[in-house]
Amino acid sequence: MKLIVHTVAVLLLLAPALARAATCQVLSKKGSGWTYEGECRRGLAHGQGVAVSAQGHRYQGHFSDGVMDGQGTYTWPDGSQYTGEFAKGVFAGEGTYTRPDGSRYQGHWQDNKRSGQGEYHGPHGKVYQGQWKDDKMHGRGQLTWPDGRVYQGEFRQGVIEGQGTFTLPDGRRYQGQWRQGRRHGQGVYTWPDGRRYQGEWKNGKQHGQGTMSWPSGAVYRGEFRHGKRTGRGEMTWPDGRRYQGEFVDGKFSGEGTYTWPDRRSYSGSWKDGKKDGRGVYSWPDGKRCDCTWKDDLREGPGTMLWPDGWKYVGNWHRDRRQGQGTLTSSNGERYQGQWKADKKCGRGRLELPNGTVYEGQFRDDKPNGRGTFTFPDGRKVSGTWKDGQQVE
Repeated sequence: MKLIVHTVAVLLLLAPALARAATCQVLSKKGSGWTYEGECRRGLAHGQGVAVSAQGHRYQGHFSDGVMDGQGTYTWPDGSQYTGEFAKGVFAGEGTYTRPDGSRYQGHWQDNKRSGQGEYHGPHGKVYQGQWKDDKMHGRGQLTWPDGRVYQGEFRQGVIEGQGTFTLPDGRRYQGQWRQGRRHGQGVYTWPDGRRYQGEWKNGKQHGQGTMSWPSGAVYRGEFRHGKRTGRGEMTWPDGRRYQGEFVDGKFSGEGTYTWPDRRSYSGSWKDGKKDGRGVYSWPDGKRCDCTWKDDLREGPGTMLWPDGWKYVGNWHRDRRQGQGTLTSSNGERYQGQWKADKKCGRGRLELPNGTVYEGQFRDDKPNGRGTFTFPDGRKVSGTWKDGQQVE
């Protein structure tokens, strides 16, 4: 009988508290079926308390008129947790959000979103310190990767965009404009070995007008396309060499002029960094070759002029006169015929200034083989010749 009385007494004592908890309402859209234990006012959670939803959400902290308001801790069923300030049921003010994967945000919140100044640590070591808006990196900040890469500058809607500086662990550095996480606009890229590019970028690559310099002193000024010197430009070297013209993939290709410190020059067609096609090569002593070129060598038809009046018009092979060609001088000497390895070789006709003419076979620049000499007085001598001497 005493046990029954004691039990009833305990139930009567607990009844007011249980009633308060059961009738104390939590107003939250974060879950449903909330149970609450804590302080109440007018049937609503008010003051310090603990609320648990049917889905497993849990809040411990301050309430105002049924909503989470003030300092508190909100825990999700998966272990994620927010500790900080609430305003009218949402994260607002300073707070820290952590996830089971190790990621963490500490900073300012507005309407349940990261907004203002804050610091984020990602699950794999990435760290962002800076401004936020609508739950995204937005404004000025610094993003650091675990491998040592660092970006300092502007962000827009979660991506690198605007003005900023990107530094790599090996010392490479880009300072300039960005769009959608890529170098885009005007910028300067430097390498630890002393190389430097300043100019336009597009989609992460050098594109447009720019200047590239090397530690050797070489400098390129001109067009870039998709990260390579392509288009019109000028390349200079510290020893005085200079190229002005067209480039493709970093090589002389198209029309261009190359000059040497000793005043030699070539103006004409190029391919893959070599003279290729029609072009004129000039020497400071007055020599001039208007020729067809292949792989940096004269190949095919061309004309060579010497300052003393000699002129060759004919075919070339691997930078030497070969095939059919005509050589003339200002004093009247003329050879028309075949050439080999830069010498008269094969059948040809040689006219000398005194009127003597030889027609026949040549080798090593001299009559060799069958041929006929015709002299100014009309005499003719036919025979076999060796190094210019008749042997038969």
